[in-house]
This record gives sequence, structure tokens and C-alpha cells, in this order.
Amino acid sequence: MLYNAESLESGKVTRILQSNFRNSLSVTDLANRILRIKQKRFGSIDRESNYLMRSVSDAPGEVVLVRDTDMAKRDLSRSTRRSAAYAVLVMRDEDKAAAKRHFDTPLLFSIHEAKGLEYENVILAGFISTERAVFSEIIEGIGEQDLAGDLEYRRARDRTDKSAEVYKFFINSLYVAVTRAVRKLYLIESDVNHPFIELLGLRDTREEAAVEEQVSSREEWQAEAHRLELQGRLEQAEEIRRGVLRTQPVPWEVCTPERVAELLNRARDRKEVSQKPRRTLYEYGIFYNEFPLMDTLNRTGFDKAKQLYITEYGHRLLNKPLYLQQHLKLASRHLQEYTGKYYKGVLQQCDTYGVDHRTVFNTTPLMMAVLAGNTALVRALLDAGADAELTDNYGRTAWLAGLERTVHDREYASRCFSPVHEILAPSSVSLKVDDRLAKLDSSQGEFLLVALFVAVLHGQFASMHAGSAALNAVQLAEWIASLPDGIVPAYRKKRTYISSLLSKNETGSTNLYGRKLFRRIR
Repeated sequence: MLYNAESLESGKVTRILQSNFRNSLSVTDLANRILRIKQKRFGSIDRESNYLMRSVSDAPGEVVLVRDTDMAKRDLSRSTRRSAAYAVLVMRDEDKAAAKRHFDTPLLFSIHEAKGLEYENVILAGFISTERAVFSEIIEGIGEQDLAGDLEYRRARDRTDKSAEVYKFFINSLYVAVTRAVRKLYLIESDVNHPFIELLGLRDTREEAAVEEQVSSREEWQAEAHRLELQGRLEQAEEIRRGVLRTQPVPWEVCTPERVAELLNRARDRKEVSQKPRRTLYEYGIFYNEFPLMDTLNRTGFDKAKQLYITEYGHRLLNKPLYLQQHLKLASRHLQEYTGKYYKGVLQQCDTYGVDHRTVFNTTPLMMAVLAGNTALVRALLDAGADAELTDNYGRTAWLAGLERTVHDREYASRCFSPVHEILAPSSVSLKVDDRLAKLDSSQGEFLLVALFVAVLHGQFASMHAGSAALNAVQLAEWIASLPDGIVPAYRKKRTYISSLLSKNETGSTNLYGRKLFRRIR
């Protein structure tokens, strides 16, 4: 808004954000000295970025220079290797192998991996000592007197000298590395008397870091692995799971979308001798209410699927009471260990395979706990670091899976869904509409309608008969009426209200406040 407002176009207003909310006072002071050296050596990039950072942290923090010895690194590794609050940084990817010989932690990053991360404590391994000549060149002609006061806008000493550009990588890398530390920073250097280190004001060298041994909980490591995975640091996330959590791959085959497609091709192949693909697909279809898949298995002649169909007026139709009986029987069998107070086995599986491991139907334990209506287990899994945003094969989160069961199971709706909803319901959902982002708050009526479409229509029809089915206001009103008033106010359960929301938000609606969410078939 600020940069597009007409009243500001002529003013060319620029706001400089100088407040540093991440780093402690000591770490910020060191980062600012690096900025001063960089500006003195390479000049200013532009006037807008010619500022130092101002820490608003109350924590004094600490910057510790430690002499690089095997004993010092061994003691530091022993004290920090099981703590998710300590990370080790090196300059390049190829430096990681040497660091691994001394630091037994999964939180080992090169500079390009460390961008965007932050840790309470950071260990820099040999940044300056391994590049003595480079850092000597960087500070050539720069003295302590040049590092006082605020930065002044100035051009580089020789703008035609492009050879200096290669040195910017090293000082930029050092700056990034330093600013990853929230509270404490440890510099492990063999050449502790290097002029660059002295120019940084680090003159008190320690022979050891003297860090008390720290151990993070399993839940903290699980959360850290998940955070790194979301940020694309897959190597470190996998190392946490393998080396710290010691999780194992599940010993069963998971019905991923790719696996289901493979089984479907085998089930359709008349030369396929084994009935296992059809049996697996049958249970998968029953579990997910995947009616088109049942129809496919019926047409391939699979006996269990054929028994679910009856002939009326010359047409083969699904025997819905028999199907429902089979669905409840299968669901009860797979959800048995997730119900009741005795779910210790589930938590033990999470310890072995990871809290977000996949079941045979490609659901997570959290999704299964929601489907079982076990609020205590839901809370236990969340406390163990379970990710509520993970989805099943149909794009449904644990909350959406619970919503889908709610519309088909009145007892579940009245007894189980309210506490699950209270714990897991998202505060909003963002949708791409006409190449722009539309945000629906959970307090808006459209929010629940969109959730119902995703939870119900997608799971039943999208994978097999895309675009061939629709929901109507009568169905939606029946489903919404089954939800407790604490989730949906009574006036929003009326069919007239639901119909008005559908009309208002049609893709072809001219309503100025319509979101273009629904397409009318007829």
C-alpha cells in the first residue's frame, strides 16, 4: 500500500529498518564491526543500505574466541552434540567433511545452507584461519581508527578494480554466519592472532569453551527436524531422524498416489495372476470411500467388490447398507489401536518410525487419532511434535479428515468432533482465485463450505471422475446441521443461508463481495 499510494509517488519515501530483533547485543556489535570493515574496504552499495544494525534485545549475549585444538573441539562437541540449540557452521560444502570428524551433531551447515536459519548458539569452525591470505587482503590499509562512528556513504577506493569482488564472498559469508547466532557465538580459530580477528576486537582467547552439557528432548529434536524439512534442509533433517531420533522406515507398503496408480494398472491387467493388488485396492477404496475405485474393481471381476453391488432394473448399483457395514468393519479394525486410553503402542510406533510416519493408507498417526475421535491421543501426538498440516492422498489434513467423517457419522459429529475441532481447526485458509491470493477467515461462512468441498467431494470423486459430480445445498445443509452449534451458529445451518453463500461466491457472480469459489453445474 505504501509504495503504490498516489500521495507517496512523488515523495519517494524510504523507510530503513535498523532494529535487530534476533541477535544479542554482543553478536550485533560484532556484526556491525564486520559491516564497517566491509564498507571501508569495498565502499557502499547504495545510500539506503548504508546503515548499522541496532539490537533491541535485552540479552547481552557473548562472543567467545576459542583456540582450535582437538581437545577444545572434542569438549565442545561432547557438551553440545545432543542439543538442538547449537549449530556448527563452515564456509563451504566441502568443509563439512572435516568438521564432521570433530563435531558429532546433525546441525552442521555450510553458509548457503545456513541462510534463513537461526540458532540460540552458533559455532563457527575455522572461518578466518583457513583463509588467512584472503582476510589479510580484505583488511589491508584498515585500522582501528576506521571502525568508529556511524557508516558514511562512500564509493570503493578503486571502482575499476574488479579483483576485489572475489573477496566479498568471504566477508559476506562471515557476516551471515555471525548473524545466525541469537545469543552466543563461538569462533574456533587456529590463528587466534590474525589481524582480522584483532580488528574484530576479539583478544581474549580461551583454550576451551567451557560449555555445560546440554540435551534437548525428543520432542524438541522432532520439531527441529520438521522445521528443517519445511525449509528444504533435508540432509540435516534426515540426519536428526537417523542419528538422534533413530527412526526407521515403516516395514509395510504405503499406498501413496503413485503406488495406488501402479496397483490399479495391475488390477486392470487380465494377465495379472496375483489377487493382492485388488485386495489392497479394495481395502484402500473402502477406507477412503473411493466409490469409483469400487466400481472399477467390480468391473474387473474381483469377488469382494462384486458382492457390494446389486442389480436393479438392469443396472448394477452399489448396495449402500452392505458397503457401509464393510466400511465400518474395516475402519474399526484399523482404528482399534488408536481408540481408548491404552494407546501406548501408537506412541511406541512413533518412537520407532517417527511421529509423522505413514500408515498403509498413507495417513499419519494424528489423522488416525482424529478419525478415532481420541482427543487425548491427538494432544499427545501434538506434544510429541506431530505436524497438523500434513495431508493424505486427497489433500486433507487431520482436521479435514475429521470433518469428512463428521458428515457421514452422526455419532462422531455429536460426540467427537467438537474437541478435535477446537484443537486442530485452522484460523484461516488461503486460496488462489484469478491469480491472486484470497484469504478466508474461519469466522466467515464461506470457510466451512470450502472445507466441506475439499473434505468430501475431492475424496470421493476427484481422482477417478474429475468434474463429473457436484454437491448441492440440500446435502450441504444436512451435513452442516449435524455439526454442534458451538462450531456453526444455528442461522448458518439454514438452507437459505447456504444457498445465498453459494450464489454469492459463484465463479460467474457479479457480486462485488463474491470470492468466485464455486462453479454451478445446474
